[in-house]
Amino acid sequence: MWYLSGVSQASALERTVLPGTRLGRYEIITNLASGGMATVFLGRALGAAGFNRLVAIKLLHPHIAADEQFISMFIDEARLAARIRHPNVVATVDLQYGPEGHYLVMDFVEGESLLGLLRQTVKNNKPMPSGIAIRIVLDALAGLHAAHELTGDSGEPLNLVHRDVSPHNILVGVDGISRIVDFGVARAEERIGTTRDGQVKGKLAYMAPEQTNNEPVDRRVDVFTSGIVLWEALTAKRLFRGQTDAEVVRNLIDKPIPRLREISPAFPQALDDVVARALQRDKNARFDTALEFAEELEKAAEALGIASAKQVGAYVRESAGDVIDNVMKRVCAFQEGVRDRKTKLEIAEIDEGEGSAVRTSAGAMIAPSAQELVAEGPPARRPIVFAIAAAAFVIVGAIIATVTLLVAQSPQPKGAAATAPQPTSPASTQLAPQPAISAPSVSITDLPRATEPHARSGFASARHASTAPAAPSVTPSVTAASAPPPVVVKPPTAPNAPAATGAFNPESM
Repeated sequence: MWYLSGVSQASALERTVLPGTRLGRYEIITNLASGGMATVFLGRALGAAGFNRLVAIKLLHPHIAADEQFISMFIDEARLAARIRHPNVVATVDLQYGPEGHYLVMDFVEGESLLGLLRQTVKNNKPMPSGIAIRIVLDALAGLHAAHELTGDSGEPLNLVHRDVSPHNILVGVDGISRIVDFGVARAEERIGTTRDGQVKGKLAYMAPEQTNNEPVDRRVDVFTSGIVLWEALTAKRLFRGQTDAEVVRNLIDKPIPRLREISPAFPQALDDVVARALQRDKNARFDTALEFAEELEKAAEALGIASAKQVGAYVRESAGDVIDNVMKRVCAFQEGVRDRKTKLEIAEIDEGEGSAVRTSAGAMIAPSAQELVAEGPPARRPIVFAIAAAAFVIVGAIIATVTLLVAQSPQPKGAAATAPQPTSPASTQLAPQPAISAPSVSITDLPRATEPHARSGFASARHASTAPAAPSVTPSVTAASAPPPVVVKPPTAPNAPAATGAFNPESM
């Protein structure tokens, strides 16, 4: 959208100002173009509640920013340009300074410069339709007149002049509206293009003769350069050419300016006359204002037909659709990258509330499993699990100890007196004193038989290792005919159970 030059300075900025770089409240997306004074980036303005808006950011090159006199002039002119409010002028919305230097923030125009469109006509060997060219210049003249008429707070004329009307600085949008860009920059740029001996450098082919002599300038300078733009857009040729700067200046000052009908007799005489008057080297012979030029041009072009905004937009899409789509693809890729970074952050977020769950990029909630809650859950839940397990073990130990005591104290059956007393081991004649434990009564018939595995009991299982002290086994003496089968009560055991030290092994869960 902007012409390319000043490659070395542009490369330096592009290496340091990368996509994602923040300039205050602005974020760089990609670079658009470069000139000798600045590099233009596409960026977005960031605001509250996710607000963002595409903008063009013109960042001055470091060697320019070192010129204090230039910076002062640049700031003054940019302040004036920011006062212009017109649909045919690219609005200047901000002027800032940061670590990267001074930068100007402007509205972003989705479209192509008139220069880019004219280059496409040469490439395709297909001239721009006259009605399209005239509509583009009429829009530019409307924007210029609005700037020329700008007044201060007290109503005084500000005498703002663009000084650099050229195909480079006319942006044609896909909406069919053409806009002048870079108001307020041209005067400062003109200063740095002037050497100590007074020789003017820069876009010499788009200057008025009085500019080459360092004469005072007024709005008629912009009338002359608009005439150059119209002549070139209609003929698809360069008006002032030369192999050197000196040759360009000589042609601008002395060479006869060809009339439109000399290039193509098909142009109406009235149109030829209007263009010739705009290109008068004597500024007093030109149109006095851009508005007067536009009014006469519209009358003269009536026979040719002037394109509508819709037709201009369709032409821009047809001629420069690939260029525009490439820029917008870079915008989409950048925004997709931003969304990907946000998605990764969302995946890492964990809701600490009731029913802890991980939030996926799609927004769904995935509840953790029970194993995750025990082994990998939030630390706040683990003490609860430990307390429940410990209480269960204490209850099991108490029940087993109570049952063992009841068995030991039960009366001998009557048939036992007729038989000789059976020898008993020292451990079975004296029970160790048991602590008083209040536990629910358990019937002897509720206990498992000696031949049943303990794993069938509701509490005694390999998953719960008791920490209660082991009770001695008791075998009452009874006859085979009158006594029930012997019952042996043993504390539950688990294979490879950890030592009863009070520690809880979560791996056993």
